[in-house]
Amino acid sequence: MRIILIFIILLGLSFIVSASMVKTSVEEGETIYTNTDDLDKGWNIIPGTFLPNGIESDSEIQIEDISAMWYYHPLNKEYIRIYPSPEIDKLQQADDDLVLTSAMWIYSKKAGTFKYSTIEKYPPLEQRGLYSGWNFISITPDMIDIPYKDIVGVCVIQKQYIFQEGEWFWFDALEIDSFLEGKALVLKVQDDCTLKSAEPGVSSGIEPPPIPEKASVCEDTDGGINYEVKGTVTDRNSNNAVYTDFCITSGTSGDVVLQGGVVREHYCGEHNYNYEFYNCPNGCVDGACQ
Repeated sequence: MRIILIFIILLGLSFIVSASMVKTSVEEGETIYTNTDDLDKGWNIIPGTFLPNGIESDSEIQIEDISAMWYYHPLNKEYIRIYPSPEIDKLQQADDDLVLTSAMWIYSKKAGTFKYSTIEKYPPLEQRGLYSGWNFISITPDMIDIPYKDIVGVCVIQKQYIFQEGEWFWFDALEIDSFLEGKALVLKVQDDCTLKSAEPGVSSGIEPPPIPEKASVCEDTDGGINYEVKGTVTDRNSNNAVYTDFCITSGTSGDVVLQGGVVREHYCGEHNYNYEFYNCPNGCVDGACQ
């Protein structure tokens, strides 16, 4: 997956589509919001809700326009399906407050405006806990125009991304600007912690794309070692060198004599591209076994 390093503080992110969160209920410092978000066609990450209950009647995107919704459980380190066919057993074991105040993956069949209620009350920022590993954070109005270092407090942030237009972008900003309201941050933290905290510790309690662990330096169009499909490997460690699978009818490789239908199969190794020879039982044509 291609990871692009961007500096939000310079010019702003022109590709960020609009979103806004409006308070609809406030009780004892906890807030329910109505979020209006322009979704891309495909995968998006938005503040959580429950479908179809949360969708407003005047939303352009309705339940028939949504293919899937998933929640990432930061304690169990797993995805839980919200829609369709909610994984009720797993959800019942999870903290409702944590689930519905987290950001979630949503797959939209079309681009358009999605207006919905967050349903659950968001606690004050200083009571929103993060857990060791990955966390999907809803960007609420109380996070806007505050120095980022004050928001994360003592949390040790190891990685920080936003997801837009089908790609991961590294987040690097001094503060969260208003155009990110109603969007999401995906943070990896070293230990359990609380936002805006001065002391460590947590105060309260179709498959989606993978979370990026590191930038990809090698890409293989046939998904790895796949003798039946002709693939092309791009090695970004070698100035984007390209290697395409091909057939060999005769020749040698070191001390090995190659005879008959042999494919030279390229694939991504641990650090860059690699290859191997494979004798196709039924012959090799145009870079793939028959």
